[in-house]
Amino acid sequence: MSIDQLKLSAFRCFEQADFQFSPHINVLSGVNGVGKTSILEGIHFLSTGKSFRSAKASNLIKKGENTFTLFAHFTQDNNTHSLGCQFNKPSHKILKLNNQLVKKQTDITSLLPVLSIDPNSYLFCDNSPQFRRSFLDWMVFHVKHDYLISWTKVLRCQKHINQLLKTKQTKELPLWLEQYCALSVDLNNQRLDVFKLFNSFFSSLCHQLIPKMPVTTLEFYPGWSDQYSLTEMLNLDWDKNLMYGQLRHGVHRMDIQIKSQNTLVKNIYSRGQKKMISLICYLSCLQVMDSISSNQSVLCLDDFDAELDHDNAAHFFDYLISLPNQILISTVEPNRYSDKKVDMFHVKHC
Repeated sequence: MSIDQLKLSAFRCFEQADFQFSPHINVLSGVNGVGKTSILEGIHFLSTGKSFRSAKASNLIKKGENTFTLFAHFTQDNNTHSLGCQFNKPSHKILKLNNQLVKKQTDITSLLPVLSIDPNSYLFCDNSPQFRRSFLDWMVFHVKHDYLISWTKVLRCQKHINQLLKTKQTKELPLWLEQYCALSVDLNNQRLDVFKLFNSFFSSLCHQLIPKMPVTTLEFYPGWSDQYSLTEMLNLDWDKNLMYGQLRHGVHRMDIQIKSQNTLVKNIYSRGQKKMISLICYLSCLQVMDSISSNQSVLCLDDFDAELDHDNAAHFFDYLISLPNQILISTVEPNRYSDKKVDMFHVKHC
């Protein structure tokens, strides 16, 4: 799987831009503010329909314009496909694959999987549980094809329960809580299955890439104490749930806890160490995604080498170059790649 060509029109700072990429490693160099991240963002948006920098797609439209357009040619199993996306300010999006309208973005996400590692990703250890929960949910979506349906059912059930709690309609609660527990157990099992695979890759990569660092472990917290079943936990929470008008425990509180010697690493590791752990988490996710799919993911790394010393950056890059995936890296230090087998792109001011 590789993106051969990317065209951007009225996207971020670009009026018009056309890039031809190689199927392996592409390094986008240039000073800050020239649009390197926007190129990666455009690829990410084509795959997911979302930006990793802005909650509103309208913010991606170039100032003074009303519509942005993205277009790509990508190769999959020796077959070339065309993918186009147009978005305008009234929040109307048109998505076409091989000139045929596509109604569901998830169809494109599965066909053109893209894993983006942006500066916010490097805060994986420091970020909120919701961030890591979304990370795992996104990974499970790629592995378990019915996961989105399960997640939607749980969410709807939970919203209804919270409404009953707020309005103190306790008569209906037991039946809905029973349904919520059944749905949540299924959802939790799907998450846990993928987490175990993810954790095995994580442990292996830690040993390979950071052998001199203290042993780092991942723990799966389902959203309630392991001393109780979810049903028991909700029974214990009955009074407090009614008091606060919402569920205090459940799958919506799930987290990946990152520890060293039983202490959260966010409290003891340096910024550089936490960045390396974050990178390994995402590279482990890449292995999970590619282990169950015939479509190798495109990997986008924004500001990859910042805050990493020369030796660690070189060590991680040696691993990246061994991967079969197409990789796009943005950097302000192109000299770090002058002796590497990469395709260099110097991005100038938009």
